[in-house]
Amino acid sequence: MKIRPPSALMISSFRVQNFKCFEDLTLEGLGRVNLIAGANNVGKTALLEALLLDGRRDFAGAIFEVLAQRRQSGQPTVAANVREWLLDEDQSVALNGAFPLTHSLGPHLLRVRGGTIQQFSLQDHLLRLSDYRLSESEQFPDAMAIWQAGLDPEKRDKYWDHLLIEGDQDKILNFLKLVEPRIERLGLLSDGMSFRQPYCAIDSKRFRLSRLGAGMDRLLGIGFGLSFARGDRLLIDEFETGLHYSILDRVWRAVFDTASALDVQVFATTHSLDCLRAFSQVASEHQQVGAYFRLENRQGKLRAVRLEEASLALATEEGLEVR
Repeated sequence: MKIRPPSALMISSFRVQNFKCFEDLTLEGLGRVNLIAGANNVGKTALLEALLLDGRRDFAGAIFEVLAQRRQSGQPTVAANVREWLLDEDQSVALNGAFPLTHSLGPHLLRVRGGTIQQFSLQDHLLRLSDYRLSESEQFPDAMAIWQAGLDPEKRDKYWDHLLIEGDQDKILNFLKLVEPRIERLGLLSDGMSFRQPYCAIDSKRFRLSRLGAGMDRLLGIGFGLSFARGDRLLIDEFETGLHYSILDRVWRAVFDTASALDVQVFATTHSLDCLRAFSQVASEHQQVGAYFRLENRQGKLRAVRLEEASLALATEEGLEVR
């Protein structure tokens, strides 16, 4: 397969300072598809949150999403929760050189991208903050995250309509066929609930996708994410969630190929040695495209160690712990 050249939005390094557990962390040598492993509570999800905040033009929306996936949202507490992200209230949080969260400039959130500066007051409650969100028509392309809990049903209609416009239905279908090759068609149908639900056709019979297992929802989320984040970045928390180890190599191969075709930069986390082995195998087929990082706590300071291809292969062969 011909690898697509990286877009202007694809980053080769990422630095985060004074955000949550990170005093000063830098990832160098990023590829198109990046896998991040590490022990529990070492900051893998927090790193994805920093990447999301850095990558979203709808910065207020990204704040809501980060708080919601941590179950920290709510009008009375949004300002307090955002302040808790700061390691030191006398310092600014830096994401790749920008300063979206700062106390030194006053109680504001600043977002800088493409020469535009947007300002949000920490003193405002959640509904007031939402006034600063971008309109729906301005949100494509943009960074997107698939958290461990999976797709938010409320967003399925939005994602589905987007991929119909982009013509990515076949790509989504190919993802689902990694689990069930007999799937013929896919669609969202109303069943009297608040939101449409995904259904598929197998042997000319209609089935609700959830009946086919958690792996289907995971693949649907990854497929939606790649379509929605075209030209930008996709973040996947705990990549292997719901997926049987026997198909992980095929899923990674589909991610590598689709990310290149749609010009998406992927960042994923894992706890699974099987997931790392599958990634290593596929990364060896796509040289200079995949990169593996391990987050480590050394004497109270977090750092990211990048394993080169040979080291990664050795680590997976010897079954070295990825946690």
